Amino acid sequence: MIGGDADVRHKSENREIKILFAFLSDISYICIELFDRMNLDVSLFKTCVSKSLPHKKTTP
Repeated sequence: MIGGDADVRHKSENREIKILFAFLSDISYICIELFDRMNLDVSLFKTCVSKSLPHKKTTP
């Protein structure tokens, strides 16, 4: 019985480790997506600012 309990615990630990790695991979994917979107927003912001600045300079 002791060997059977150890096998069950080992399988349970393996399952928990797999769940943890799946969670970490999901978190890393979300972080990558957020950084990609932030970079896109920053580039759009720079484009808008660069287009609007000459207009501000020419207006009195």
